[in-house]
Amino acid sequence: IMAETEADRHIVRGLALETAFLKRKLQERSELDMAAVRWVLEKSREFYWTATRLVGLGHLHDGSRRESPAGERVLRAIASDRVRQAPHEPSRRIFVDATDTFDAHQVSGIQRVVLELARHLVALCDAQIVVIRNGAFVRLPDLEPVVFREEDFLILADCGWNRLDDYRSSLASPARAGTKIVAIVYDCIPVRFPAAFAAGLSDAFIEWLRLVSRFCVGAIAISRTVAQEFARFLQSREIGSRRPLKIGWFALGFDIPSASVASSGALGELQKLSSGIFVTVGTLEPRKGHATALDAMDKLWAEGRDCAYVIVGRKGWNVEHLVDRIERHPQNGRRLFWFDGLNDSDLAGVYRKAKALVSPSLAEGYGLPLVEAAHFGARIIASDIDVFREVAPNADFFQVANSDELAARLVEAIDLPRIAPPMETVTWRQSAQRLYDILRHDRYQIAFDPAARDSLGATSPA
Repeated sequence: IMAETEADRHIVRGLALETAFLKRKLQERSELDMAAVRWVLEKSREFYWTATRLVGLGHLHDGSRRESPAGERVLRAIASDRVRQAPHEPSRRIFVDATDTFDAHQVSGIQRVVLELARHLVALCDAQIVVIRNGAFVRLPDLEPVVFREEDFLILADCGWNRLDDYRSSLASPARAGTKIVAIVYDCIPVRFPAAFAAGLSDAFIEWLRLVSRFCVGAIAISRTVAQEFARFLQSREIGSRRPLKIGWFALGFDIPSASVASSGALGELQKLSSGIFVTVGTLEPRKGHATALDAMDKLWAEGRDCAYVIVGRKGWNVEHLVDRIERHPQNGRRLFWFDGLNDSDLAGVYRKAKALVSPSLAEGYGLPLVEAAHFGARIIASDIDVFREVAPNADFFQVANSDELAARLVEAIDLPRIAPPMETVTWRQSAQRLYDILRHDRYQIAFDPAARDSLGATSPA
């Protein structure tokens, strides 16, 4: 693999460690009596089935009762509220696609953004939530088929690259009707760092960008950095867009967690710590740079520094070696903590306790934890990437994947006051309003025209 940048080299090193770890685990497994293991597992499963049926919990495994996905429950509730409050359909309709989120059992990352935008666009402009079923868009909550009109807007707000076949079959109808289709672009990372993702995702993502360039009249990114990257990819050999496309950007929102959200009690050990706490928030995956942060913390612990490191995020892909390292670490449970899921109240508690947020990502589309942590007064220590410079220009930066530089920033933070850097923040309502303003009033910042000499000309001030 050709590794041209430090970020590339970091991913390659991580893949090498992951491959070696998995190979060692396979060798260990081959030394077991697999016939005996299979027998024990089969008997355990039989006991589980029998016991759960006896106590009336057979639905947990026999399919007799299935709970709706979390995304579906929230989206149906939002759509039902809209129907009750606005029974008359507006002449110019706005549809928000939430297909992938609708089927999500756990809501985080992009799904969380989709829910917030859907909720506030419904309130702001009477938007309607739609999902794809059987090759066509249907509206919530009753799954009634949508007959698109020329004056309509359709916002592709979800992870379309996960469902390419659905979108290939469903976008033609609104396009033929003259509906203005606009996509939200969260990032271009699978194109930039394909090795950091599961096999095939980069190809699927490129195909999604091709669909966007084919069917959409506009694309709205979640940061100026992503908007500019997307514009460059439209010119690339992989995408090669032949149609003009308007490109804009807006900032993601942040709302203070509701006081009504009860703490889960997961943070009991942290409350006992008097040392400086550093926290990283985000799914464990190669591009997030957790290994770099852990390397830096190991340097501080070796020097006898009194500090702790908290990781908040679900386990992702290609991180078996990292998970094993965390679980076997001598500081695990003492000064190293990993929470694979926290509610808003507990996450707010972590931010309030933290000396600083450490964000060692190689690439991001926005960086919402930077905004969240600053709101609760924590300093920001971040890898020096363009989008972090955009979102948090006054943060303390270190060279990408450089654990020595990060360790130096951590030492500085231990001795400095806990003062958050000033940065612009918007609520989710303001974020949805900015998105709506771009859409409704044609306030795109970039005009991409493959036929023009300057195909990335600005249409309005940044």
